[in-house]
Amino acid sequence: MIEPRRPNPGSSPLSRHADTITLKLPLEAAIDACRMAIRAGNWKIMNTDGRNFLVKEQFGLVSMLLSYPAKAAILVRDETDGATLIELHASVFGFGPIQKGRARAALARLRGEIEQAASAMAADA
Repeated sequence: MIEPRRPNPGSSPLSRHADTITLKLPLEAAIDACRMAIRAGNWKIMNTDGRNFLVKEQFGLVSMLLSYPAKAAILVRDETDGATLIELHASVFGFGPIQKGRARAALARLRGEIEQAASAMAADA
């Protein structure tokens, strides 16, 4: 008798990508830069503890028919010497090079928005 295949609990139907940024800003200013970047981009905050964010990409109905929205986690960590480390993790439902590229592109866009907000805050200070 052939048993049905059971899904591996470690496997996930998501394409993922991760990146890090080091900002020369204190922790509170880096958190504010992340909030500014989320508002400036097409992201919706799904969950937050005031320091870390879980966001979801927002786009129109036609785009949703072609692809799944990306989800991203923004983890903010305080470092020594007044710098802040920001870990970015993105995922998109599905496998393959197209979905992996979507996760990578969404994370690159989010990273650019955070860096732009941080440079604007540094210029104001």
